Amino acid sequence: MRQRFFIIIIAVLVALSLVFGGLYLHERNSLSSSGQSRYPLLAQRLFQENPSDVVINFQPLRADIKSYLASVGVKHSFYFQYLFTGTTIRDGDSNLLVGASLMKIPIVMDLYKAVEEGKISLDKNVVVPSDVPGGDDKNFGNQENLKAGDQITLRKASEIALNESDNTAAYTVFEAIDGLLSTQDQALNNLDVELQDSTSADGPPYVMISSRSYASILSCLYFSCFLSLKDSQAVLNNLTNSPDDNGLRGGVPQSVLVAHKIGSFSTITQSDCGIVYVPNRRYLLCIMMDEGTAGASQHIKKLSQMVYDYVNKLNP
Repeated sequence: MRQRFFIIIIAVLVALSLVFGGLYLHERNSLSSSGQSRYPLLAQRLFQENPSDVVINFQPLRADIKSYLASVGVKHSFYFQYLFTGTTIRDGDSNLLVGASLMKIPIVMDLYKAVEEGKISLDKNVVVPSDVPGGDDKNFGNQENLKAGDQITLRKASEIALNESDNTAAYTVFEAIDGLLSTQDQALNNLDVELQDSTSADGPPYVMISSRSYASILSCLYFSCFLSLKDSQAVLNNLTNSPDDNGLRGGVPQSVLVAHKIGSFSTITQSDCGIVYVPNRRYLLCIMMDEGTAGASQHIKKLSQMVYDYVNKLNP
């Protein structure tokens, strides 16, 4: 009798485990599906219990990239990371070049962090300051023709700073949040980033950074390591609206989403760094080159195309 009762109890427990286990898996799958649909620009592994991908041999691409860069013969900093496995291709990736407008992303990240901490609102109207460095420079200086004394919301200013690489909008954001975050709470102090301050004989100080360090900024957005899922998604979404198609964007089909930021310093350093959302084959690519605008853009576009063509061939 006791044995029969024991068997019945075991059968009931097994049945219950199947029911509740099924409900859990259903809920887990629903959350995963919901998360990926709400935050499509973030890492898929954030919403997957057991993310995995096939092993890919990048050695042929690595050899082609190094050969091409050697033939160009200019100082550069190249970093590629396959986001599903972490495999990298690096060439001169520790070389420090002028970050220029690449540094607008951490400024906007600090804005969103200040908002998350309740210290300011994205919808706050702020006044465009009168002391914008290089404010009269129309080459990525003040695309929106913002004037000192104009009012603009921080949300709009951050969008313009990223989409149009607008210096005036970026400086307006910087001034609005200056002092709101402690040093340890700022984006650049939370990442594996090596910076070097430098000066120019005919201009203001500037920051130098390597492609490997800059990749940490993009990775942090992708894996939502500094901001919330919602805010990481918002920043990346703004980066997909850049109108520039002469660099990374020009090397891939228009149907493929690219969240990227360009950087331009006089006729010396040209850069383009971003995340390329090839279906099932996402990757990060950062290319910085010391050469005139036209030549550098052409090389960045070519390298972007080489990477895309190789990765796309691997698509199932």
